[in-house]
Order: sequence, then C-alpha cells, then structure tokens
Amino acid sequence: HSVLFPVTVAASDVGKPVELDVKLLYGVCAKICIPEEHELTLSLDPAAANDASVVDRLSRAIASVPAPVAQGPSKDAPQLVGLKIESSGLVIDTRFPTGTATPDAFAEALDNSYVPMTQKLADSGDGHVRFRIDLATSGDLKAPSGKVLRLTLVGDDAASEATATIP
Repeated sequence: HSVLFPVTVAASDVGKPVELDVKLLYGVCAKICIPEEHELTLSLDPAAANDASVVDRLSRAIASVPAPVAQGPSKDAPQLVGLKIESSGLVIDTRFPTGTATPDAFAEALDNSYVPMTQKLADSGDGHVRFRIDLATSGDLKAPSGKVLRLTLVGDDAASEATATIP
C-alpha cells in the first residue's frame, strides 16, 4: 500500500528540479506503536506540477487532511465535545456523523510527551463516541493537568483536528 503526505514546497528557481533531503520519523501502530525512521532524497521535477494525474492525486490528498476546527470543518466532520479526567484515565467525548462505521481518535501532546493510543469506550449509535487514554501507561502524562493535546478525529468520510488543554 502507499501513503501520500501533501506538503508545500517553494522552488527558488521554478525551471529547475527541487532537491529534498527528507528525514521521516513515524510510528507504525496496531496495539502498540513501533518507531520507524528513514532518510530519503527526492528530486521534484517542475514539469510534474502540470501533470493531471499528479495534480489529481495531490488534490485528493490535500482534501483528506484533517481540517482544524478553527478553520470551520464541514458539518460532516467529527467534533471534539470535551475532555475530562476520570478514574479510568483521560476521557475524550466526541460527536461523529450518525452512522459512522469506524470512528477513531488519535492524540499527541504538543510538548512531545508520550501519549498512549486511544481506546474506544462507547459508541451510542447517535454520533456520540467516547474514547479513553490510559494515563497509567504513560510516565509523561502522570501529571496531565494543563498539557495541551492535538486530537485528530477520523470518520468514514471526513476528519478534523482540534487542540485542547487537559483540565
């Protein structure tokens, strides 16, 4: 399979290829995340900017990037309702379009603290979905109050992104 990360690159000379040295650090996740790191060199041909198939793939990739809530995601995009600390951990309340088959939530701390994967607790069927982060498994979040999280909510047809401070 493949993945396409849309990024904007500005050429200093629009007639010459752009040479990029890319260092990727990412997690491959299922039940746990395994860090992977790769270095790549890419040469971007300026002629590709006019290739209809490239433009189409990039347009679709850009449209699939989660929209920050501040930029007004569509009514079909998932929404963050709230965060609260409970005995079971950090609880994330969300609202997805009714009938969303595979709602999911991903959290990352803006200070690069380790955040465990979310677990879906409940799906009411009316769009309200509750997730939990087990704070006991994260040394970085033993004292979570005041930490800022970026939450990416992914539904069947839309995704959104929001930042929130842990109460």
